[in-house]
Amino acid sequence: MRRYSILLAFLLAIGAGVADAQEPRADPLDGKTFRSLEKLPGGDRPDGKVTLIHWEVRFKDKSFTWRHYDKVATGTYSFDAKTGTVTVKGGPDASLDAKTGILTWRERKYAPVEDAKKT
Repeated sequence: MRRYSILLAFLLAIGAGVADAQEPRADPLDGKTFRSLEKLPGGDRPDGKVTLIHWEVRFKDKSFTWRHYDKVATGTYSFDAKTGTVTVKGGPDASLDAKTGILTWRERKYAPVEDAKKT
């Protein structure tokens, strides 16, 4: 009897593992903020000089906010887990490198911003 109980528990554990493997992967962008690796133009100052800032892309619930120059653009996106492609509705070409975590957004590189709660 004990042997059958162990076998049953083993089979249930394998079944749960297979079920988890078949579920679609979670969106790795949701809730994340990415900041440009380099400082880029952030708008003109009254004295005519250009302020350099880190551009930023924030993702939440299939929507994005992109702060660049002295503008903020918003829209929606989808993520293809197989290719790492980010499809931005009416926006720039984008992709996420799963190994490095670097987001390429309109040919610029963005690094993930660490969660302030963790540090």
